[in-house]
Amino acid sequence: MVRMMRWVKTENLNKLLEYCHERIGKYFFENQLQTLFDDECNFAFDIEACPTDESKQEMYTYSLSFMSCDIQNNVCYNFNDVAECLNTLLSLPCKVVNLYAHNCGYDMKPMIINYIEQYGNNAKQQEYYTLKKYDWFEKTRKELNYAYNGKSKVMKPFQYDITMKDGVFYKLTLMSDTTTVNFYDTYKLVPYSLKKCCKDFLGLDLGKDGLDYEKIRTPNNVLNTEEKKYIYDDVFGLSYLVKALKIDGLTLSGKTFKFTRLTNSGQSLHDYKSMLLYDFIEKKPPFDNEEVYKQVENYLLLKTKFYSKDINKDHDEMAQNVFLGLYPTESYFQDAWERQSYFGGLCTVHKENVAKFSKRKNREGRVYDVNSLYPSRMKDCLLPYGKGNYCEKPYMEMSKTYKKNYPLYIQEITIYSLDVKPNKMAWLQIKDNPSFNGVEVQPNNLVDGKRVTIKLRLTNVLLDLLFECYDVKSYELGGHVGFHGAYNLFKSYIDFWSEIKKTQKGAGRSLAKLRLNGLYGKFGMCGVNEITYIQVDDGIFQVAHTHNDIISETIYLPMATFITSYSKEKLVKGINCNYKVFMYCDTDSVHLYGNTVKGIEIHDTKFGAWANELKFNDFKYLGAKRYAEKDKETGKWIIKCCGLTDNIMKQVDDIDVFDICKVDNKQIEEYKNNTYDGTVYYFFDKECTKPIPGLIKSNKMKIVKHGSCMIEQPYKITERIYFK
Repeated sequence: MVRMMRWVKTENLNKLLEYCHERIGKYFFENQLQTLFDDECNFAFDIEACPTDESKQEMYTYSLSFMSCDIQNNVCYNFNDVAECLNTLLSLPCKVVNLYAHNCGYDMKPMIINYIEQYGNNAKQQEYYTLKKYDWFEKTRKELNYAYNGKSKVMKPFQYDITMKDGVFYKLTLMSDTTTVNFYDTYKLVPYSLKKCCKDFLGLDLGKDGLDYEKIRTPNNVLNTEEKKYIYDDVFGLSYLVKALKIDGLTLSGKTFKFTRLTNSGQSLHDYKSMLLYDFIEKKPPFDNEEVYKQVENYLLLKTKFYSKDINKDHDEMAQNVFLGLYPTESYFQDAWERQSYFGGLCTVHKENVAKFSKRKNREGRVYDVNSLYPSRMKDCLLPYGKGNYCEKPYMEMSKTYKKNYPLYIQEITIYSLDVKPNKMAWLQIKDNPSFNGVEVQPNNLVDGKRVTIKLRLTNVLLDLLFECYDVKSYELGGHVGFHGAYNLFKSYIDFWSEIKKTQKGAGRSLAKLRLNGLYGKFGMCGVNEITYIQVDDGIFQVAHTHNDIISETIYLPMATFITSYSKEKLVKGINCNYKVFMYCDTDSVHLYGNTVKGIEIHDTKFGAWANELKFNDFKYLGAKRYAEKDKETGKWIIKCCGLTDNIMKQVDDIDVFDICKVDNKQIEEYKNNTYDGTVYYFFDKECTKPIPGLIKSNKMKIVKHGSCMIEQPYKITERIYFK
């Protein structure tokens, strides 16, 4: 029987981990799994796998580890056989077993493959119904598949249910006659490395990676002590992280916050709805605005039984009622029309300025980031609420009364000729037009010397910015959607979490950062999801695509599109004030030449002000999300390259190698063996003395038999844009 060591305070977790390391034999149990609960139990879960041979076409999962998040006896239960482990889980004397892995999309693959191989490919079917509906925007009738929102069919033993969206894993459920096993991904809750999560939330320092991932192993191999310690560390840290975030919760300012949803953004929305409920009951902002209050009150009286509910029993339902009163669910067609106005962050290089300043002896500059850009826009700006009103006339032709009632709008505009004005930022991205890629900023609408007609849908925020930055010579306004507008729609939420971020350290501050940045994007969630299913052929896991979509309810896209519009406006206006020294921008930051900045408020911590994040004395900008700056204080290069991890880029110690790759794919095949262990470079010569600029050693995850394997491959740095 293991002696239970109980350290209640997380600052002692490091001592506890050291204690368990010294007695690893007593805390590492093989081929068994114990639970003390009959109803529901929770475990941290992690796997380790290796290729079966040098060809790397098959994986052997040699370690499947578990640690209880409930009783915290600090025992690691370890298996080296997937089938034995899976059948142990399915036969546990517990109705529900919840398994939490960090990056569960990787860890669950050997389990679902084995489950299907043992019990057949019996997926619980996605439930939907088909309707023909008229699209008032496009004047056509369309047949759509709608997600079934009623009571779902009961899952049967030895079926499975997998939740995925756009190829991203969220949850897997397996089931036997007696036990339901759920796999959850903690990375979706806290999207950082496990090591950083444990440090930020628990004050726990996990050791360095102690496993040889190239080692070929067999079932006869025995884990050595150091390998056991590394395997132990991951489930130890994860078990305490799950207990803190999901089971016990974090108490901040007298309130306890637990993760009860699958993602941080989903949890942020849930918490926001809860705060809205209490704001409505107490008539706090935004409900001190009589128009906002009346809209929600009328909805509750006409559409719900809100006033007969008990807040202690019906809290979530009441919170949802208030939310829908403020933000009505939009139709698929209106969401699709408005979605053309929803743009991502702005990221671009001013190539002319970079070329000019690169020739100078003085190459100093500064980087400025907006403090909490999106939360600050949520706090300070006029934002939409209520049902959007579509009208085929341009907004400018509407009456004064209409404009007062609907101060915000999304306008359709067809442009025949435009050019960016001198010393103004070219920020326009043109979507759904075969002549443009939708990501690169366009200074005009010229393609091969000819004007291309473009159709845009822009919020009034970006419409004003368009005419500020571009000379729009010929255009035509179409229909619009108007919205009610109000301030303080997020006041309680932003004030609460910004105060936590400002005054707390450790877990509280880390959670506040997640909550502040996790909410706005949830409003823009797309309601279209492709019908997919899992195939396992000769042990290889694949997602089969049907190219048929299911339509589910969205949240409230207008909120997301206006928040991102205000954010882009702030960035572009900051650039325009400093356009002559502007070199690069990325979403919430500007990179300027020299030491002088104009027209923006500088402050290290103030919401919405610009903080001076870096002073540099050399630079290299290759393209969007591919740049390097030499820290003036440390003398070290900070290199960022989309497609390559920070860990890889830290090994690039020759700035001349960070460049656009000039060799072609045929030459890469010739040179790819000119390298050695311990370097991220490839070389022109077999002696490995002349590194190839722009060709970096990377790894790519490949689906192979019984799992996924990291395969080494050359990565070619180009000017192409890889983000959306």
